Amino acid sequence: NPCADEESDRRDPLREMKIQASGAGGWNIKGGTFGWTRNGGATEHRGMDFACPIGTPVFATHSGTVSNIRTGFSNDETWEQYKDRTGVGDNFRRIFNCGNIVDITCRINGGTYTMKYWHLTSVEATLWIGKVVEAGDIIGYSGKSGNATSADCGGPHLHYQVNYNGKPIDPSPFIYSVFNDEWILTNPCNQ
Repeated sequence: NPCADEESDRRDPLREMKIQASGAGGWNIKGGTFGWTRNGGATEHRGMDFACPIGTPVFATHSGTVSNIRTGFSNDETWEQYKDRTGVGDNFRRIFNCGNIVDITCRINGGTYTMKYWHLTSVEATLWIGKVVEAGDIIGYSGKSGNATSADCGGPHLHYQVNYNGKPIDPSPFIYSVFNDEWILTNPCNQ
């Protein structure tokens, strides 16, 4: 409960996870953060990546309504294998890259935000589009679906992205923490 009265009762659902470095062997520690962090600053990263073993529970960071669910992707299945299995065309590649996903639309301080959770192994069975979830509810389980299978992604992880008015913004304030080579706890209720 990140907004509990007692500091000892607060728990950031993602804080125990570590930033996932991109690249085979984890060569780029900044690669898992938001911004122009990939490939020496040549590629934009629209969220934050958190290294975690396959099957780690993923919790909603904020209360809101499930606005999108996509499943049907397998851990370790490459784009070519997925194309062969399903017969989809190359125009489906961007959807494949995200893997299994849950999107939750939230109202925060008068604004509408969409929290995106990507590369899941599976989505919590009790979710459906339109369901209201509370902060801290399990929404799925981490994995290695979509382009997380690529050696360039550094292994199993959760991609967490926040969109405001359809555009990605830095998600670190929404997980109550900031990453500058170490975690710094910010206002736990995002006020």
